[in-house]
Amino acid sequence: MTFLSPIPKSLVVPAGLPRLEPPRSTPELAASVRIGHSVESLVPIPSQFGQFLPYDELPIPARDRLVLRSGVIARLEQALAALPEPFGIAVLDGWRSTDYQRELLSYYTARFPDIGDGYVADPEDKFVLPPHTTGGAVDLTLSWNGASLALGTDYDSFADAAHVGALESERDSPIARDLRRLLSSVLRGAGFAPYPLEWWHWSYGDQWWAAEYGYPVSLYSQVG
Repeated sequence: MTFLSPIPKSLVVPAGLPRLEPPRSTPELAASVRIGHSVESLVPIPSQFGQFLPYDELPIPARDRLVLRSGVIARLEQALAALPEPFGIAVLDGWRSTDYQRELLSYYTARFPDIGDGYVADPEDKFVLPPHTTGGAVDLTLSWNGASLALGTDYDSFADAAHVGALESERDSPIARDLRRLLSSVLRGAGFAPYPLEWWHWSYGDQWWAAEYGYPVSLYSQVG
């Protein structure tokens, strides 16, 4: 199933973007972070962000409402303001209930029996909360004139090419590489942390974010 649009040939990428560095966070570091208990609310995604919801196309029960923690929304707004026109940010997924996370795990493990660890979080994990269940994780991509772009791979690709820094060593994907650099630049500038295996997954306030920035406690716990 194809979710995102190919990169238009007319697209122009800003020059001088910094090289993508590998994330510092690891499963072991994330598991060492204690879970915080912020009471920050879940709020709807503002209208200035595109919303493209690939999971609505899957044969599983309807997804939850598209919401994120208010602190995450504020940082997304900061990242969006840093992008040159006509770039935008398209949100693909946000908060998930524990039940919905189980549905996704069941769907993907049935369809891809050989899926590796780390691609779809297990809600039964006792050490690291599934990032999306905290409301601190967001799946997103750049948009160009409103089209949600595939930055080197499609959304929810389990290929090595989906890893955050994978295209830095490739010679045949310079535009996709530079678009990942652009996305990373504005999101890191707003305080987000990347997820090592997925270029589209970024978070603020969860255990992976805390591990990336060296904090011993996360901001957010599980919601629902």
